[in-house]
Amino acid sequence: MVGAIAPGRWVTVLPECLKEELREQVERARALWQKDRDAGRPGIYIPGALGRKFSKAGETFEWFYLFPAMKESKDPETGLMRRHHLHGAVYNREDNARQNVRQNVCA
Repeated sequence: MVGAIAPGRWVTVLPECLKEELREQVERARALWQKDRDAGRPGIYIPGALGRKFSKAGETFEWFYLFPAMKESKDPETGLMRRHHLHGAVYNREDNARQNVRQNVCA
């Protein structure tokens, strides 16, 4: 069967040179998630029907952001203080700063 992937087998286009950096980011996110859990903070906001169907999912690491904000902010819909994801401008700023280095490292 051409193009078929065996069940349970993951295929990714992630370059080898980024594997360790991504693994480290997952661990940083996990540490922040654990800090929030230990402090009794609410999990991330999951909107609409999905949030109702999986009401506790926002408290699990699987639903936590890979790039979480360092500070909490007030959720506009619920009024709760929650951790959100990094704002898009942050990605762009870091991307511009690292672009030349990344081209040389992963070339």
